[in-house]
Amino acid sequence: MRPRLWLTLAALVGATCPAAAAPSATWIPDAGVSLTGVSVADVCRSAQLAGDAGIPWVSLGIGWGSIEPQPDSYRTPGQSGSAVWADLGEKLRCAKAAGLSMEIRIADAPEWASGKSGIATDPPTPQNVPAFADFTRDLAATYGGMIDAYSPWNEPNIRNFWDPPDAVAYVNLQKQSYAAVKSVDPTALVMSAPLAGLSFSDPNKGAYAFIENAYKAGLKGSADIIGWNAYPALTPEAELTDPQGRPDPSTLNGQRHLRTIVERYDPGRPIWLMEHSWSTCTNCTPNGVNTATEPVQADYLVRAFTYRRRYLAGSTDRIFWYNLRDSTGDRNKWEHNSGLLRADWSPKPAFAALAAISVPRPPGATTPPGSTATDPAPIPGALPAPTLPRAEAIPSLPARLVSKGGRLRLGKVTLKASGQKILIRTKVFATGPVRLIVEGFSTRRWRTITKVTVPTQGRVALAVPDAGYLGIRIRARLSSASRWQVARVARVPSSARP
Repeated sequence: MRPRLWLTLAALVGATCPAAAAPSATWIPDAGVSLTGVSVADVCRSAQLAGDAGIPWVSLGIGWGSIEPQPDSYRTPGQSGSAVWADLGEKLRCAKAAGLSMEIRIADAPEWASGKSGIATDPPTPQNVPAFADFTRDLAATYGGMIDAYSPWNEPNIRNFWDPPDAVAYVNLQKQSYAAVKSVDPTALVMSAPLAGLSFSDPNKGAYAFIENAYKAGLKGSADIIGWNAYPALTPEAELTDPQGRPDPSTLNGQRHLRTIVERYDPGRPIWLMEHSWSTCTNCTPNGVNTATEPVQADYLVRAFTYRRRYLAGSTDRIFWYNLRDSTGDRNKWEHNSGLLRADWSPKPAFAALAAISVPRPPGATTPPGSTATDPAPIPGALPAPTLPRAEAIPSLPARLVSKGGRLRLGKVTLKASGQKILIRTKVFATGPVRLIVEGFSTRRWRTITKVTVPTQGRVALAVPDAGYLGIRIRARLSSASRWQVARVARVPSSARP
């Protein structure tokens, strides 16, 4: 879905990588982040920051055309592409020194391979697909010890990267690339090219149709993981539908529909969301719908991972945030402002919000489950969602009131997260009508969900949309009172039913 952002790497004489760092005490085992930067120094700095933040996986895009502008030219020092090839090795070494697992995404055919002058995002012609496979084989043979996953191509379902989209032609490239990498590194993961999560009025187009057509063309057996890119137009939990009435492929809810497709053709195959974020651009061009202020971006990050852990466990195993750092200081460009850091390296609130989704790192753990083809175990479904802070779990009001104005008692609040809703139950006992306010805690503050009036006593049962709430607070007062008099707080369970 992104415009062309593949790196044209520049040589950096004398660049060195940091020494291997001790792993952080906490990590985010279901997270990844895309790295951007032209220079070795920028990528190395980004890798170190990702490792320090407990993000175990990083993604780096490389342009085939920038490395091999002429056939085999990068293999000879001093020839075109050789410096870019050497720089790639330095970047990979930095990622490994930071303790990171690395996904490499390869796209952008050179003109000699695509047959189209000046359009580097186009794929190779059928006759040159073996040349692409040879390049991926050489990549694995040379740098395989520092690469954990390979993605041959990016978003082949849209014209930005494959014009016109052709599932059969793409699967041919995928098959040849898969075989090439496995021939030299059988333990490596070879992912499918991440698809742009887009829908169209034509049911034969769009991401869902493309993945089905790819499977019909023989994708099964040539992809260890299915990749997907999604940039939601609204909140993380929004239940948008596509023109065919299905969950829109740009949404997290769409991952559940994607799982039904994958189960039909390739049961048990892991799915990773390889690009997911909201841009903090202003007056954005293009794609102004996928935007947020910096505080809201931080809120959405926590809510996206909360959603994955509550509702996508066993469906989508990992979310990569696109990207770690804004690529320029131009605040009006959507594609340049999705980072957790600003272009000047200063952290946005979203970078600090990573702490909310971190969990203790198991002793001795260096890479998360599912990091190699010989370790296909998915991320544990029991990975906890963020929890309500202890200070917020203590209500500021008692649960019972006895006064001259009347009596009021609020029963224990029980919660169940199910079907992307939170089911709330409690009891009210009072000497007159009671007013309730129901609030949800999300990213540092309580937010009003609804207000209701109930009779003197009885059961209260509500179902509210789950907007990533970590806790629910109910405050109550007799209708004759002007202030809230009693309160109860309950934590939302970390696990949920789909």
